[in-house]
Amino acid sequence: MCGFSFDYPATLGQILMNRIHAEVSIASSIATLLAVFNSRDFRFTLRTSKGIPVQPPQQPVGPVVEKTMLSTDERNELISIIARAPGRLKAAVADLSPEQLSQKYVNWTIRQIVHHLGDSHIHSYARFKWALTEDNPTIKPYDETLCADLPDSKEGCILAPLALFEGLHGRWVQLLRSMNSEQFSRTFYHPASQRTVTLDAALCYYAWHCRHHTGQIEWLRSQLGW
Repeated sequence: MCGFSFDYPATLGQILMNRIHAEVSIASSIATLLAVFNSRDFRFTLRTSKGIPVQPPQQPVGPVVEKTMLSTDERNELISIIARAPGRLKAAVADLSPEQLSQKYVNWTIRQIVHHLGDSHIHSYARFKWALTEDNPTIKPYDETLCADLPDSKEGCILAPLALFEGLHGRWVQLLRSMNSEQFSRTFYHPASQRTVTLDAALCYYAWHCRHHTGQIEWLRSQLGW
């Protein structure tokens, strides 16, 4: 006898048990990490190399609150928001470089957002005119995603859409301030959403829409220190 003892079953059993314990520990750690990663707070503070959270807030100014009927005071406040919107948008993009204008907020760059606001509000202004002059007209929807992907929106200078936005809102505010309560109760039909929309409800939405997209740009600037 050589004096050595080889306990193969005990050794192999211990190895297997150690491996099982290790795999259980790894699985538990992965589950814990996934739970933390999927938590809202963690995702919003996780940052890319550019310092932007992976999940910017979808609604930086909160959700839209639509009312089918508004009081006079409520209308006046919303009209004031639309009147101030061009100045706020100009301030939000002031002194941004071409590279900064190419920074994305979720799907669209800042440049695309500026172009989108003008495109969208042209449609809204026209819808107000139709509803005021026709009986519950069916409006023509447009594909905002395809419009935002056109070369002028992706690459074009923002001075023209800023000027368009300012002039359009000036004209729109004139119209809104001339309207009475009966006119704000007039409607149009939106075939995409299959809804009949009062002009009060449309006013709610587009006052929010100004703040929503400008708020996206302001959020980016605050996060990046621009």
